[in-house]
Amino acid sequence: MTVVLTNSPSLTPLLARGALRSPFKRPSPDANFPRTRLVLPGIRVDLARLAAYERVCGFPTGDDALPITFPHLLGFPSAMLLMSDRDFPLPLLGLVHTSIEITRRHPLPATADYELTVYVQELTPHHRGTEAAVVTEARTGGTVVWESRSTYLARHRTNDRAAPPSDKHPLPSPGPLPTIAEWHLAGDVGRRYGTISGDRNPIHLHPLTARL
Repeated sequence: MTVVLTNSPSLTPLLARGALRSPFKRPSPDANFPRTRLVLPGIRVDLARLAAYERVCGFPTGDDALPITFPHLLGFPSAMLLMSDRDFPLPLLGLVHTSIEITRRHPLPATADYELTVYVQELTPHHRGTEAAVVTEARTGGTVVWESRSTYLARHRTNDRAAPPSDKHPLPSPGPLPTIAEWHLAGDVGRRYGTISGDRNPIHLHPLTARL
């Protein structure tokens, strides 16, 4: 089923809804999950917000093209709408964003109109619980110009169906890895990002809220 949204969902009530529903979720790779595809057409990028995002994340400012990660920020509220839904089986509290794969198929002009499609692709077993894969696609003129696939892990007890490969086939200990780059990040970068993105995840805001 496809649902066309008229505007981007607000993250704060979705986070609250997901938190309240978390204790009642029963995560399992065999659980049912929403098959709905959310479509948000007619998206125009707020250039002031884009510039603030570029400053926080260290991208050059003033380019006509979007940073390759920016469409993820645009699609995240729709993903949260799905993951906070009653029928999504993984609890939002404690959910860990374990990976993201991004493909940019065409240039991403900052002044273009975009249509976003977001959907839950699958649930898979993980040696620490269950992972959900969420796909986001950005289109202009009906053509997919950008897409991502994120995985989110809900940790729970398992029957070891997805044991780590190293548990069954030990690998030799690798040598030390070379240092490719060093990042020096300010302590408030999570709060600054949350202000721009609306994603005020407690893990990113303060050591005390992260520990909870």
